[in-house]
Amino acid sequence: MATSIAAILFLFCVLEEVRTYDTVQWTEVKQGGNVPLARQQFAGTRAPKGNMDCFFIFGGLNNWDSPDGLLNDLRCFDIATTTWVDLKQSGTAPSARRRHTLVAAGDFLVVFGGIDGSHAPVNSLGKYNIATDQWVSVNPSGSIPSVRGGHTAVALGTRMIVFGGQGKSSFLNDVYSYDAKNDQWSLVKSSGQLPGGRALMSAVTVGTDMYIFGGLEGYGGYKYYLDQLYKFNTVTSQWTQILIGGAPAARAHHSSVVENNNRVTIIGGYSTTLLSDVFFYDIKANEWLMVEPVSDVPLAREAFAAIPLSENNVMLFGGYDGYWPGTREEMYILTFGSTANKTVV
Repeated sequence: MATSIAAILFLFCVLEEVRTYDTVQWTEVKQGGNVPLARQQFAGTRAPKGNMDCFFIFGGLNNWDSPDGLLNDLRCFDIATTTWVDLKQSGTAPSARRRHTLVAAGDFLVVFGGIDGSHAPVNSLGKYNIATDQWVSVNPSGSIPSVRGGHTAVALGTRMIVFGGQGKSSFLNDVYSYDAKNDQWSLVKSSGQLPGGRALMSAVTVGTDMYIFGGLEGYGGYKYYLDQLYKFNTVTSQWTQILIGGAPAARAHHSSVVENNNRVTIIGGYSTTLLSDVFFYDIKANEWLMVEPVSDVPLAREAFAAIPLSENNVMLFGGYDGYWPGTREEMYILTFGSTANKTVV
């Protein structure tokens, strides 16, 4: 009996040992140029523009109490010079919105969906030619998605892959593909272990696979935050749920990025409280790792945007800190160091 108890205790300790980064640091970035208004529930992506490497942001919410607090501005942060650059835009930008998505698909930035000024979900589309600084008129054909906000979108070449979100009366789990080059939508008939309908989750791509994490399901006072991780193979259109221990706490309105084409990093968000933690999923090792940052750790927040800078750096902008009016305009870089084993007691 003593031997059995000892074996059980040893197994428990092994299961509770996790690998964590021992040199992880947040650094606030001093922003130059015309810094955008503070905002939350906006969208961001990274894409080249001429000789610049841009962190693009679009739209979002600055202040609930202001009649012009809902935004539809497109801004470029030049990563090399840490300066916001004003874009000489032509054409008609998409309407002001929040909880929308923004991706760089081929030569275009594509804005889709979100919640408009009447607090209603939309399915309108905006397409911006990065080289010519022009909002291009669109008239998409094919199977157009229903209205939604809080969905996810990722880019694969010239295509945008949209998943889920919150519609007029339900949470969605459908998948659509938009061809930005040919202005055409198509419904993706997926199979396998389909996730349930959800909104405010995150999504990233690694090769031809899309990974989604977390999100929210349930209306009114019955909200359920999720800690599920799924993989969607965009070639076979098949879903697989990844079931391993050590996942981050359930959350929504967080952000995910990919470094080194192998590491899905989860930052912040909201569950029963605002979060400032960092986890990542190591795809090759099939394990979750804890991250314990030091230095200028940002306030806990949700509804921000983050992009990968290199295999060991992540950039974050904006968000909501929970204190009225709560919208933020800081920018931070998170730098990873080396790993170490840690036993959680």
